[in-house]
Amino acid sequence: QWLEHYGKPNRVWIEDKPSNAEMGAEMGLRTFLMLHPHNEEYEPVNQIESVSSWRQLCDILLDTD
Repeated sequence: QWLEHYGKPNRVWIEDKPSNAEMGAEMGLRTFLMLHPHNEEYEPVNQIESVSSWRQLCDILLDTD
């Protein structure tokens, strides 16, 4: 339910828990999974993008190409 508040176009959802990331993707949010030892074996689904650092995430989000 709480994700419904974020369900607007062009919103970004950043998670480190795969099940929460999947919910964000299902809501239509652009979803990123921040990789950590507890989730590094997770295989992203539903257009979830994996990132390993805040720098990588910022580079993706600020890419103007």
